[in-house]
Amino acid sequence: MIEYAKQNQKFASIEYLLEDMSKPWDGLSVRLRALEGKVSLIFTNSTLMMIQNKRQFVRNLSTIMANNSRAFISFVMTLDLNSKLSHKERIECEKWVKVPKYEQQVHNWTDLFLNNGYTIEMTEIKDYFYDFKIEYAKITLPMLEKLYAGYCMQGCGVEGMSDEMRQRFKEQMSDQIINARSPTLDRCLLSRGLSGGLGESVEMFYKIAFIIVRKNGTN
Repeated sequence: MIEYAKQNQKFASIEYLLEDMSKPWDGLSVRLRALEGKVSLIFTNSTLMMIQNKRQFVRNLSTIMANNSRAFISFVMTLDLNSKLSHKERIECEKWVKVPKYEQQVHNWTDLFLNNGYTIEMTEIKDYFYDFKIEYAKITLPMLEKLYAGYCMQGCGVEGMSDEMRQRFKEQMSDQIINARSPTLDRCLLSRGLSGGLGESVEMFYKIAFIIVRKNGTN
């Protein structure tokens, strides 16, 4: 993505840095650390859900941001893959994966910002639908599994599941994304899609959370 941006968005006023902002501050590049306390505006678009060390990320963000600067944040929410199950099935599946309510997913971030000297200026959750080409399913599945991995119970991760449970997990996850308009769980949706049974494209659903924060302080 960085290389694409360098080739297609060449401006003298733009510098591209590739960093893992969830690393300890001392592990970041000298160039980035030189921005300490100088950044006045930050945009982060649909990426925060992949960050494992959220606390360190917020600390690093606070370090580079100037007082009274703002960050405009969006992230893809993790859908509740157990929402269409019967009560009994849900209890069983939540022994493996339990996704927090959507409001709680937002609070998990806003609480971190509040504890690091920020004011929360806005939060909002929106639903989106778009056409998704089935050919990309195999590419996106590992990313989606990683997205849910943080909510696996007992620290087992998706790799710790039996083959049967992992396939069930994938099917329920896929149902949430491409069968969102139906109240009924389709337990074989992913399998049919990968075998060509759903055609070339499907309607894909996702939720996006938007947060605007301001770093407190006086310049």
